[in-house]
Amino acid sequence: MTKATMPGELVQIDSADLDVWVLGDDGQPARVELTLAICVATRSIIAAVLRPKQPGRRGRRRTAGRGGLVSAPRARGRATKAVDACELLAQALVPAPMRPGYDAAVHVSVSDLPYEELVAVDARFAHAAARPVITPDLVVIDHGTVFAGRTFFDACEYLGISVRPARKRTGQDKSIVERSFRSVKSKFSQYVNSYTGRAPVRVRRTVNGEQLWTLAELDALLQQWIALEWQNTPHPELADPYDTYLPHLTPNQMYAACVAVEGYVPIPLTREDYLRLLPTAWVGVSEQGIRLHNRTYDHPSRDPKQGLNPYRRTRSDLRGKRKGRWEVRYTPNDLSRVWLRDHNTNWWVEATWVHSHVVGAPFTQFLWDIAVSQHLERGGRAEDEEAIAHALAELLERAERGPEQARRVLVPDGYTPLPEAAPQREFDPYAERDPIDWSKVPPSVPDPDVDPLSLGDTGLYGGPEGDEGPGIDWEQSAMAPDPALDAWARASGAEGDVGESLKERYRQIFAQFDQAQADAGTDGDVL
Repeated sequence: MTKATMPGELVQIDSADLDVWVLGDDGQPARVELTLAICVATRSIIAAVLRPKQPGRRGRRRTAGRGGLVSAPRARGRATKAVDACELLAQALVPAPMRPGYDAAVHVSVSDLPYEELVAVDARFAHAAARPVITPDLVVIDHGTVFAGRTFFDACEYLGISVRPARKRTGQDKSIVERSFRSVKSKFSQYVNSYTGRAPVRVRRTVNGEQLWTLAELDALLQQWIALEWQNTPHPELADPYDTYLPHLTPNQMYAACVAVEGYVPIPLTREDYLRLLPTAWVGVSEQGIRLHNRTYDHPSRDPKQGLNPYRRTRSDLRGKRKGRWEVRYTPNDLSRVWLRDHNTNWWVEATWVHSHVVGAPFTQFLWDIAVSQHLERGGRAEDEEAIAHALAELLERAERGPEQARRVLVPDGYTPLPEAAPQREFDPYAERDPIDWSKVPPSVPDPDVDPLSLGDTGLYGGPEGDEGPGIDWEQSAMAPDPALDAWARASGAEGDVGESLKERYRQIFAQFDQAQADAGTDGDVL
């Protein structure tokens, strides 16, 4: 069983689909993937990151361009990356700031957290949301692609965090974060207007005239929900082990009790600390600047001792696989700039993309891949950065403008476009039947205005309605079927009185029976 006694002793991290559609940065609907970090001791969500999730296009590469000589690559999909998991660690180490538009109830001063004690130690809590700050000692991860490379492990090593991979196909190793995803979906996702559900047969692939949230807007809603709902909901696992009759604690109350014993040490992350958490590339610096992933980055300074000028056409003194190269940090979430690190002086030099003025806004790796694909399909060359920049600017402008007219939006699912949905019809069990013509119904059919299931008929022995209830009328004439009475009536119908009573008839039958016994001279054995 997974147990922890102090905050940060054990933290579980995992990613899952949030089952919600959002408006992507390319102007198209996209699914959302949520990455959570759960503290086992307090059951607190110490960090949460939302990222759009779209599958890549499948199928063979098609030829396009001039004479079919240029083969345009398919746009690759996107999901949570290692840099997003590193951002998750950075969020857990610092107080969550109050964002514009947050409700006043989100502030830490109105929560169960020890606000006065925390703000006395860390002034950042004065403008923070009600979310605990917990430094992980040990994190448990799975074998997903997010944690496959060295980026996440290098970030944990830099922050002094131990990593323990879970066993393959063993969900019990991180069962707490797996169960937390179900709670988030049932308590948050299902109330979003673009919620799809988790059943494969019920997942919607179209968005019919719905107003979709952007990723930033949905993230703001999620962060407020964590501070207001999750952190203030009593958890059954947060019970007093010595008195089971005490009420369950909330994650904030459990953190307040633990931090009163263990204490709190603030960790001020600087600009350099954040840069050290980004992915690394080892490149050289030419006269034009830094060439990285088919993009050129440069610094505007012309001073020989400033910017990239001291490193142009200069090899580093590193050895081994990195011989002669320089360390460059970048983020796939903003490709408009990179940072070069001088390992001798520990200086960081920021370089921007040379065509950033054409785009005028930050862009992601996903948008870059789409712009390159469109440019190659038009017959362009992959080395033409300026033409790709114009294609990227056109894509961002079209995404910002949105569709020209309201129409049914097909959600990209990685396969062929879906056919038009059939008109929805109500189920009617009598739709194929003609109405009844009562003029053709035989007389034996009861009156349709009378309920055939009514209990008004009291049966054979039913009498008139009254307080005495049904009774037997011995004075009424014989009623068929009665074989004895029927045979007797046929034998003596001519000489008998038609109007005699039933009692008299029974008396005559017994008299005839006694006479038959006397004539036979027996003791009654005549049968």
